[in-house]
Amino acid sequence: MPANLSGLSASDGIDPEGVILSWNASEGATSYEIYVATTLEAQRDFITETSSTEAVITGGDPGVIYYFFVFPVNSNGGGTGQWDTGFNGEPEPKPDVVPDIPQQTLSKIIRTDGSATESSISIGASSDNGETSTTSFTVDDEIVLTAKVFPDDDDVGKEGELYVVLRTTVGIKKSFTALNEDGNWEAWNASLRTLPAAMSVEALESEEEILIYSGSLIAGNRLMYVGYSLFTSDGDKPVITTSQSPFKFDVSD
Repeated sequence: MPANLSGLSASDGIDPEGVILSWNASEGATSYEIYVATTLEAQRDFITETSSTEAVITGGDPGVIYYFFVFPVNSNGGGTGQWDTGFNGEPEPKPDVVPDIPQQTLSKIIRTDGSATESSISIGASSDNGETSTTSFTVDDEIVLTAKVFPDDDDVGKEGELYVVLRTTVGIKKSFTALNEDGNWEAWNASLRTLPAAMSVEALESEEEILIYSGSLIAGNRLMYVGYSLFTSDGDKPVITTSQSPFKFDVSD
């Protein structure tokens, strides 16, 4: 009996290392071969072989769409593979205008140095261009995530930085990523000294908006923190204003 692949999906940039491929286990498969091409008609190139049902693909040129092919191999070498796509490079530039998404105000806003704050933070998540807001999506949804930060009055007018941190759980794998100013998600080691800023602001206004993400996502549970600090020199530990509890959302098959 040939091993037939099903359920192949590819992330499109929000995960830390590059594109994450995942698929259903194939009965009779002893391993899986992964190939890549730039079009469906192009010669596909072998990348790697794995015995698991997930692989992380790195590298690639900015802005290029890559087509991934996963082929299950059984003891006779036979099987039926499956194509999917993912962006294995830098994402498209984010638009200047932040979509108007209904916001959920986060509770228990704190500062990491323990001092009091009158700040407020909200996050919006939608898959229908902001007509409604939700925290449950599918892999077929085009998800838009936005946030609004309302700095403390004492911080308005000062140079500042905005931050976005995401914890993604796929199966038993957990990873932390942080959004940087280039619009890329980079792996983060949970040290405030190495936390990249998602946006630098010359003078904080009473309301700051940020487009966090727009596109589809692989299945998984996610926790997201949004915050801000006054400008901090490289290597120094910022004092960040954020929510004590994260914004939670999930993506299902």
